[in-house]
This record gives sequence, C-alpha cells and structure tokens, in this order.
Amino acid sequence: MNLDQLRYIVEIAKTGSISKASKNLYISQSALSQSIDQLEEEVNLKLFVRDTNGSRTTIEGLRIVDHAQSVLKAMSNLKAEARQLQDEKFLSFKLGVSNELFAPFAYEINQFQKKNPNFLLSIVEENTKDIIQAVEDQELDLGFIVINQAHYALLQNLKFTYCLPAQFRLYMSKDHPLAKKKEISIADLKAQKFVLFKDEYIDDFVKFFEMKYGSLKVSIRTTAFKLVLDTLRNNQSISVIRDTQFNNNLNRIVMDDLLSFDLSHIYPDHFALGWISNPKRKFMQLENEFVEALNQGLKRVGK
Repeated sequence: MNLDQLRYIVEIAKTGSISKASKNLYISQSALSQSIDQLEEEVNLKLFVRDTNGSRTTIEGLRIVDHAQSVLKAMSNLKAEARQLQDEKFLSFKLGVSNELFAPFAYEINQFQKKNPNFLLSIVEENTKDIIQAVEDQELDLGFIVINQAHYALLQNLKFTYCLPAQFRLYMSKDHPLAKKKEISIADLKAQKFVLFKDEYIDDFVKFFEMKYGSLKVSIRTTAFKLVLDTLRNNQSISVIRDTQFNNNLNRIVMDDLLSFDLSHIYPDHFALGWISNPKRKFMQLENEFVEALNQGLKRVGK
C-alpha cells in the first residue's frame, strides 16, 4: 500500500468510474486497474464493484476510502508545516507604525529577535493614512495605527483590532504660568505659543480650533519629538499631544518635568490605537507569536 494507491481509490470513489479517474490522475486505465487489484489483494477486501455503469464503492470500500482521505489530508498538512518551517528560517516581516508609537515595542522586539535571530523585521514609521493604504496593498504585513471616528471608513477593507484608547491633552512645564490653573480656557490657548509635533491629527486639531475660535500661535512644527519635549521643559511653549505618546519608556525620563490638562471640553475627539491587517494575508505561527510579544508592550502602556 502506498500514497498513490490511496489517491487512486479516493478518485475512483469520487468519480464512480475507473475511466474518468484515470483521466483525472493522468494514468492509463490498465495501470490504474492493476494497482487497485493489487491493493484489494493486499487488504483482502473488495473495494469496488465494476459493472457497465462504472465502479461502485462497496461498504468495506467506503470505510477504507474514508481512512485514505484522512491519511492524504494528514500528509498535506505535514507538507504545509514543513514548508512553513522552511520559510521561518529567514522570515521577513514588514511592520508599519504611526508616528511616535514605536517606543512601547522596543524591548519586546529586542527580546523576540534574540530568541528568533532569523526573523528579519523592517519597521516603517508613517502617518496613519499611508499605513492603511500600504497594508491594504499588502506592501506592509501589519500596521499599528491611531485613528479617530472620522477616519474609520478607511478601514472598510481591513481587519482592525482595538488595543488602547487615546486622547489629546495639553502639556507644559510645571513652571509654566498656566500650570497653576485648574482648567484651561480658550483665551489661555490663544495667548500662548505652541510647539507641535507634525502629525495628521494635530493638524486637524489646529484647523478645528482656528475655524471655531481663531488663530493659534504656533512657533514650531517639527517631526522631532525630542525637540517638542525639550522646548516644553525649557518653559518656552505649550503643546497638544496624545496621552499615549507620553506613556512609553523612551519619554519617561521627562515625565516628572511636565504636567498635562484635559482638553475634552474644547476638543472632544477621542482616538483608538490598534492593529490593522489585510484579511487576505494569512499569518504563520511565528508571526502570530511576534504580534503577541508586541502586545505585551502595549499592556505596559495601558497600565
């Protein structure tokens, strides 16, 4: 008994004809009949009854065919697993991360690659819209984004897995003149200079505020987040930043120098942080383990 013979009996049972089965299997009818005769002799059972209408599977044959299908399925799974193990020898993975959301993952990535040195990771920091498009086009394997309700429609072709909430807060030095206030007013914001991180949602905040309340004094717009923090520490400006951008290890060093105020009475928008993936992209076991490792970093941020 061999795998070819198992494929033969499954195909004959399926088609009900040795003639049709031989065509589907690309084997001569005589060779197929001979192979089946040998198998029936080996198992000492009649698997098929042949007549002018074709080949009918016997009761015993049905049970043998059922087992044959199980064996063939198991063999297919074994081969698939072997291919995956080969692929995992050098697995390239492309991750897109929204601006300034990478820090919580640094430790987990380092530890994961120590255990899996052949896991080749490429990280791209981009704005949310570009990451969404790249994941949809399968140029990125996975994205970690921040998104608000106004942009949820962009996710219609993707799977979104919610992780954490986020909101804008007003940050400043503890020595800033506004620091002693209980609540920040519109007039307070209009009177101060802002240093802003260049971010699509912060741009939306500025547009919203200026349309509704008048202009803001934005002295610095930058993609250098450290410059924003240093300017705040030097008591020169205030800034609007998502709270999650501060809740990570890389910025913890300056946390004691700054304080924040709620802005929901002025700008009630809220955000969600989460993973996006393309439903067409099937993840292998090692890739799922990598995502789970990154989720450990997010649990620290959420505490």
